Amino acid sequence: MTVRLILASQEIHDPHRQQVMKKRARRIADGLRKQKGILGVLLSGSVARGPVSEPSDLDIHVIISDKFTGALPEWTFHRNGIIENLHTVHEDELLRGWR
Repeated sequence: MTVRLILASQEIHDPHRQQVMKKRARRIADGLRKQKGILGVLLSGSVARGPVSEPSDLDIHVIISDKFTGALPEWTFHRNGIIENLHTVHEDELLRGWR
């Protein structure tokens, strides 16, 4: 197996991949917002701001309250080679950071 090193300055932006990943993020957010105790979903990282390339992943922050009793996987490998990272943030953490 050959390993290639790609420097950030050499990344090639793939607008089609960015759209595919944004669409996947919307589907995830739609599914999450139906769960009790989820206050919000935020997309961050390269998919939100660009550039998106082959190794880009989905960084999704899920704001939860005490009413949330479910469990979310930290990451999932989805078809099309998309890695989904779910970062849960409790509303208290968010409020402390805001202050």
